[in-house]
Amino acid sequence: MNEYKVSVCSFNINGTKDKVLSLDEKLANHDVVLLQEHLLPSCSVNFLRRSSQHAVFTTNARRTRGRPSGGLACIIKRSLPSYLSPSFYQFSEHYLAIRLADVILINAYLPHDRRSVSSFSSYANACNKLKTLISGIERLGYKWVLIGDLNCDITVSSTRKEALFQCLPSAFKVLAKDLSFTYIHCSGSVSNLDHCICYHSLKT
Repeated sequence: MNEYKVSVCSFNINGTKDKVLSLDEKLANHDVVLLQEHLLPSCSVNFLRRSSQHAVFTTNARRTRGRPSGGLACIIKRSLPSYLSPSFYQFSEHYLAIRLADVILINAYLPHDRRSVSSFSSYANACNKLKTLISGIERLGYKWVLIGDLNCDITVSSTRKEALFQCLPSAFKVLAKDLSFTYIHCSGSVSNLDHCICYHSLKT
């Protein structure tokens, strides 16, 4: 993004309770913090808005069978150069897109894999919405960054990986990560679910 290199952190949280220190550390060390949380009630949104030094963008959690789902937040430092002043671009149940100059940041939280036909159908539908979003972004001449909990290990072959990659343009790049996994289950098993994929010529 021109001469200023924006530092972005993606963080999947389980509510904001007891996460103050973790969030404060990430907000101190990064220009942008993207949060994914399937439970993001109004009290959590109020918690996120406590800082006058950050602009906060959120999706509205919708209620499904009595519980809210699909909460996403994007927290951006107000001290960024003026040409990087953030603005809302678009959102759906599974993504929140914010514009910074000529780049659209897409914070995504795709549906969980519940090993069922309906689960995969929900995933494929979410990917189709991403495809429409990214196609529209490129038609307008913007670059894009897709980052977050994609609930898919793109390093192995699967129907989910196929659905995800079909939503992407023919040219893109996947950014390397420090670890081979991004999620640790309470059982101790690990998964590689969080990724960063971006416009093919974006400087990173």
